[in-house]
Amino acid sequence: MRLLLERGSDPSIRDDLFQLDADGWLHMSHAAHPHDPVTQRLHELIAARAR
Repeated sequence: MRLLLERGSDPSIRDDLFQLDADGWLHMSHAAHPHDPVTQRLHELIAARAR
């Protein structure tokens, strides 16, 4: 995920089915698995890119 973001991927793109962007999917994943270190790291990467 870090590599994709570093190479310019756009986490704001929404999927066709649920109209969620990467952050929306991340929130859903975090709700289902709140202590997952991968979910936590992805959230940090997306937040850092938004700055």
